[in-house]
This record gives sequence, C-alpha cells and structure tokens, in this order.
Amino acid sequence: MITFYKEYMIQYNERPVQDSYSKQNERPKQIVVTSIVANGNFHCMYGERIYDSLEDVKHDIDEGRYGCSNPFSRKV
Repeated sequence: MITFYKEYMIQYNERPVQDSYSKQNERPKQIVVTSIVANGNFHCMYGERIYDSLEDVKHDIDEGRYGCSNPFSRKV
C-alpha cells in the first residue's frame, strides 16, 4: 500500500500479529514500511521497519529519524 504524508511517499504492508498463546490474529496489524521517498526521488530508507501504526511512522519522519532531506532546500 502507498500513502502520502507531507512531501513523503510511504510504501508499506499490513501484517497480522498472532497471539503466542491462542495463535489468533487478535492484535491490530503491524505496519511494515518498505520504502520512504521524499520529493519524488530522494530515498530516505532501505530495508524494512516495523511499526504499530502509521502515526508512529509519521512521528519518526517529523523527528527526522530517516534523514530525509532535500539538498536543494537547505537554509542558508
């Protein structure tokens, strides 16, 4: 799946989480982020990261945890 947040495109999959005792999918699905791209072509992340929600992904972007920056928009 793909969603957009600010200037970022977030590509992710939802994965069910199984309860270790009952083997049922009782918890909310995890978000497996596979790609984050800024401004259409600046790749910010490689590999996969697992989150509990899309809000957690957005929080990490806001905190600058992906190093997503556009070299053409630097402050002078």
